[in-house]
Amino acid sequence: MPPIQFKSYHVYESVPNSPLPDHFFISITSATYVSRQEIQQITVVPLRDSQTTYDHPLSVIVDPITNPEVEIIRTLSAYVGGIQTLPDHLFIPHSQGEVSERVKKELKRKLNGWLDL
Repeated sequence: MPPIQFKSYHVYESVPNSPLPDHFFISITSATYVSRQEIQQITVVPLRDSQTTYDHPLSVIVDPITNPEVEIIRTLSAYVGGIQTLPDHLFIPHSQGEVSERVKKELKRKLNGWLDL
């Protein structure tokens, strides 16, 4: 099976019966320095149910009403503190959509703060 061509800032779903604690993830893997065909591990931010606010320092709200390109059925929060690198075989090879520019901007800002870049 050819490698999955993950795209940055797209939502991916874990495979059924996955050992992962979360079901949806935002890929933040970039193919800038390596071709997408060589990527076998992806870096992701988990999407979780939470009651956080827009100004929470470690989460970014992804609302399907304001971000209709993303195929999720309820509002979830991207948990920046949960960033991890996982094997690509743990994900269904289909993007659930790209997050909005607002979400991308907030993710980048909060990841920079969390990682002290």
